[in-house]
Amino acid sequence: MTSCPGPSADGAVAVEIEDVTAPARFQHLPDALAALWRSLRELPLGADQSDAFEYFLTRREAADRVREFLVRDGSLTLTLRMDGRLHSVRIHPAEGDRAHPGRRRTPCGDRPTGPPPRTARTTPPRRGRAAAHRPSSHPRQGE
Repeated sequence: MTSCPGPSADGAVAVEIEDVTAPARFQHLPDALAALWRSLRELPLGADQSDAFEYFLTRREAADRVREFLVRDGSLTLTLRMDGRLHSVRIHPAEGDRAHPGRRRTPCGDRPTGPPPRTARTTPPRRGRAAAHRPSSHPRQGE
């Protein structure tokens, strides 16, 4: 994590498993991760997937790690394979808790997700050479 004073990801979050659970809202991220892990344990996942989700969602620093994703990227999406297809497992700020919808939250402030806005030029562009060549008043080495 960076030391710059950026926005916090401490707030209500929503978690969902595509085509399995509806989005569920939690006031605290650790509670959301615990509930997500309880739901995932009930699914017919292979041992490798189950171990990976357990590691990602239940280790001591899990909430801090997920919070980093939320601050940097605005949400976290993981995938699981079940019944022959991929399902998204999504963690994101709960609706109504985003300070600036459509903006990506970063450790050093809110930044637009798209390209920077175009600004109007206040002076017309120069034609021809950008700058005239001026000889240096400093003598060259060896002269």
